[in-house]
Amino acid sequence: MKGLHTLTPALLAVALFAAGCQNPTHTAGQQSYVTNGTITNIEDIEVAADKYDGDTNTMLGAIVGAVAGQLIGHNTAGTLIGGAAGGAIGGLSSTAGNRNNAGLRLTVVDENGASSVVDTLFSCDYKVGQNIRVINSGGKVEIQVQTSGEKFRTVQGSTKRTTCSTY
Repeated sequence: MKGLHTLTPALLAVALFAAGCQNPTHTAGQQSYVTNGTITNIEDIEVAADKYDGDTNTMLGAIVGAVAGQLIGHNTAGTLIGGAAGGAIGGLSSTAGNRNNAGLRLTVVDENGASSVVDTLFSCDYKVGQNIRVINSGGKVEIQVQTSGEKFRTVQGSTKRTTCSTY
């Protein structure tokens, strides 16, 4: 039992870190909607990076913290303190990971003449007059730019603004 008490702080740290790093996953078989259009305007904006699920990470952190608190303290107080600490760490790690990033607001006119705007991470790959494909899958949007002929490639956005020669 003495060996367990020696490893408990290290296990607690690893478990709390892992709980704060949980990422959402994609689901197979999900239908996507595609819109083809042309970029007519580009604006600089800040976008929220909702990369980490704060509710899930808070809950996982609280569960892991409660278990670790019980292992360390062997009483209700240890369980409650561990749960509160784990929940706080899980939630705060999500908040830190979800800070605002450099972004762009693209105004797009589709093939039918309807205008829409798409907020996305910053990239120098977008140009006014460029043909793009917007793939909407359950509220998550992927933007592809037309490279040559009918070929499209997915744009990898950046969280930091750099200098582009032109939009």
